[in-house]
Amino acid sequence: PHTIDGIRYKSGTLVKIHEEMKQAITDGWIKSFTLPQVGDGQKKSKFGAYKAEVDGFIFDSVMEARFYVYLSGLRYRGEIRSFDRQVTYELQPKFRSKVTDKVVLPITYIADFCIIANDGTQTVVDVKGKETDVFLMKKKMMQYRYPELRFLCIQWRASTGTWEDLEDIKAARRKAKRSKKVG
Repeated sequence: PHTIDGIRYKSGTLVKIHEEMKQAITDGWIKSFTLPQVGDGQKKSKFGAYKAEVDGFIFDSVMEARFYVYLSGLRYRGEIRSFDRQVTYELQPKFRSKVTDKVVLPITYIADFCIIANDGTQTVVDVKGKETDVFLMKKKMMQYRYPELRFLCIQWRASTGTWEDLEDIKAARRKAKRSKKVG
């Protein structure tokens, strides 16, 4: 285990994130955080993620919590107007089946974040380690139903130390794989 400020973490990456979040408190972007610790009894989700807490909000993954801190910094510095978490979009309204006469519930998508830029444009962001089939279907429905919104699926890329669009990361991996085969 790795220890910082008397807290034991399972990885050096969590220590680095602890340091980032501690700096965000010092800078005034956030007020508090809790990351998954050794012996806290927390189990991984079905997608292999641990929950984290920042400013009283519980996030489904450490990566999502880290992005919240990043957005908080952008807002604090005036680089974005605002952002919201867990914004619900209706992809298909509820309806009554003509065959069974039963009500079919609506299909909704809950975005991790909706960012409002200083010029008023909106970007819907989902923080993902991996895209599931259900997510890919909802992503297409979202893009069809809300064509005026920019939609990004992002991930922290440790090799560059930046948040990147998952499509760009996948393209870079494909390119690297092709050049390995050629070389």
